Amino acid sequence: MTIQVRPLLEKELGDADGIYRRAFGTYLHLPDPAAFDGDAQVLRCRWTADPEAAVALLEDGVLAGSNVVTSWGSLGLFGPLTVDSPRQGRGLAHPLVEAALRLLEGPQVAFRGLFTFGESPMHVGLYQRFGYWPAGLAAVMSKRVRTGAKAPEGTKFLLRLSPDDQAEALSACRELTDSVFSGLDVTGEILTVGEQGTGDTVLVREGSHVSGLAVCHSGAGSEAGSGRAAVKFAAVRSGAGGEERLRKLLGAVEAWAGSVGASVVAAGTGSGRVGAWETLRAAGIPPLPAGPRDAPRAAPGLRPRGRLRPRRLAVAGRPPPRKPAWRRALRPERALQRGQLGLHGAEPLLERQEATLDRRGPCR
Repeated sequence: MTIQVRPLLEKELGDADGIYRRAFGTYLHLPDPAAFDGDAQVLRCRWTADPEAAVALLEDGVLAGSNVVTSWGSLGLFGPLTVDSPRQGRGLAHPLVEAALRLLEGPQVAFRGLFTFGESPMHVGLYQRFGYWPAGLAAVMSKRVRTGAKAPEGTKFLLRLSPDDQAEALSACRELTDSVFSGLDVTGEILTVGEQGTGDTVLVREGSHVSGLAVCHSGAGSEAGSGRAAVKFAAVRSGAGGEERLRKLLGAVEAWAGSVGASVVAAGTGSGRVGAWETLRAAGIPPLPAGPRDAPRAAPGLRPRGRLRPRRLAVAGRPPPRKPAWRRALRPERALQRGQLGLHGAEPLLERQEATLDRRGPCR
């Protein structure tokens, strides 16, 4: 068996997309795994944004999997990582993780993370091998778009601004994201959405300042798919009035979604962001699916060993408990009864801040 990892080529996008759909569709037990994600084009969108950030894995010369890195300044993410279903269980995901981590090396990236299915020992164990441990639940929430939803005062849509105003807004967005997390910069994401025609960036202003932004996808060929709008990234200025700013931003996103013909809008938040969670619920965005593309899944997040919240998910230098608290607390049927975060559309966040890999975790 010969394994090769190299950049994903444009001519391979069709095969890589098929692997991506079959892998997720099979795991989620869809009747037709290849129908996963409808007419959304997650891999093509991310490859087009940065072809050098997508890696391919070939087994004996045949494409067997892929992975994509997203760099937002000081924040680095990778995924979706997929291996063709018939080839899974033989360690082929390991070189794809290693390739992504190499792409994220460097002092600029202060935070590295990913999302996966936290109820799956196979998925969690894979990333624990590389030092990723539970961090928090990320709930993907959705709602039906209200007919005739009006944008709040101060709403602007980036692509509808003049070139000079767009340049000014991009600078204001960089200032805002840097205030949220030092070095965080989604300028590339904003520009890519505009260049690809897959969405727009929704802005909310307070006076002359940008107080909130949301990079959104919508329509066939985007990361959202037909009839849907999805918030890929959103942030509001923190401090007093932060929840009201988020409420206005959500209203602006819904108005934009309605203007482009979307019937469903999806957004997500982390379980640690209690204010954001409550604001989304108050805005009528529950942690339940509002469309056929959503599938039931409940999952916790992972964080790196040695940097732990007081939840005893793991202890530095020791393995996690045999039955971690998140496995007991987030069983889907109980979570649904209690209205907690372990609900449909929930995925976990895994994070790591060390530059080196921790290879003391379980091998798979």
